[in-house]
Amino acid sequence: MGPWKVLDVIDGDTIRARLETLPPALAEIHIRVRGVDTPERGAKAHCERERSLADQALAVTREQLRRARHVEFRNLEWDKYGGRVLADVMVDNQSLAALLVARGVGQIYFGQGPRPNWCFDPAQTGRPRQGA
Repeated sequence: MGPWKVLDVIDGDTIRARLETLPPALAEIHIRVRGVDTPERGAKAHCERERSLADQALAVTREQLRRARHVEFRNLEWDKYGGRVLADVMVDNQSLAALLVARGVGQIYFGQGPRPNWCFDPAQTGRPRQGA
């Protein structure tokens, strides 16, 4: 396969890319970053903390891809919803998933079990935070 061109970042763990060697109608695809979950943006967020973390995750992913000398998508497969490609995303030979986790805007997640609760702030009283 030929090189992928990153077109946009949808959210912290989803990238829109284009593969020029595919027919035009199929060339643009959303790529889900394997091994990480980032908070939901906008109306999908369950609280203000999640919205704020989602904005931070988006900014981290955008900045990493903007500064990258080399972006590689490895181990491509259709994700469980069928409309996206699931891939290990490497930015200058470093895992984007691991970077998001290290920055505190992603949690390890492989598509099974409960998703992370982004409204819970362990720095607070140990109880879930209220608010939407």
